[in-house]
Amino acid sequence: MTCSQGGKSLGWDHDFGPAIDAQLMKVASLGPEDIPAYLANLDRSDPIAEVAANPQGREETLAFFTSITGSEDIAKAILDNALHYGVSPALAFALADEESRFDIHAQNANPASGSIDRGLFQLNSKAFPKVKLSEVWDPDTNARYGISHLAWFLENAGNEVTALAMYNAGRYSVDRGATPRKTLDYISRIQGRRDNILSLFTAKVGLRAGNLGTPLALATGAH
Repeated sequence: MTCSQGGKSLGWDHDFGPAIDAQLMKVASLGPEDIPAYLANLDRSDPIAEVAANPQGREETLAFFTSITGSEDIAKAILDNALHYGVSPALAFALADEESRFDIHAQNANPASGSIDRGLFQLNSKAFPKVKLSEVWDPDTNARYGISHLAWFLENAGNEVTALAMYNAGRYSVDRGATPRKTLDYISRIQGRRDNILSLFTAKVGLRAGNLGTPLALATGAH
């Protein structure tokens, strides 16, 4: 079967294409004794970064995220900072969606602590006391602080779940084992959005790249 998009052939002669078919066959041929090691060694890197590494792929990636955020400036700010700090772009966009719905003017007060969360990544006024109001509403500045903050948690927490918990509830609450239920729900929503972004990206952009492996690999980050 030859696949097409907008009337233009993508040049595949089979359901997925020779390279993809071969990789699927390789995975399908794994024996029971091979599966634990295969699952343990899956590369969880974000395939979006691989697509965005070349000019054409970056242009398509930026257009994809612009369609999601409704703003090229916001899409570029999140994508560029995610790539710079080595954070999965899908995770970064999922986090910004959860925090602000991509509204650069989003603001929420925290009566219990007397602090205010502002901007794309809801920078907390107590956690970021040196960030000026003139900076916090700037998409690139807000994304830079928010994503670098997440990157630090990812590096030091050791896993994505704990890092997201710390981003939401604070490092000390998590270290004390006092993570609230609402934070667990928050993590679940972000991870669900992250997976949806990866699936949508795979369908709309990733498969056209032609060299990223199987749809399974794209959707899971495995190579």
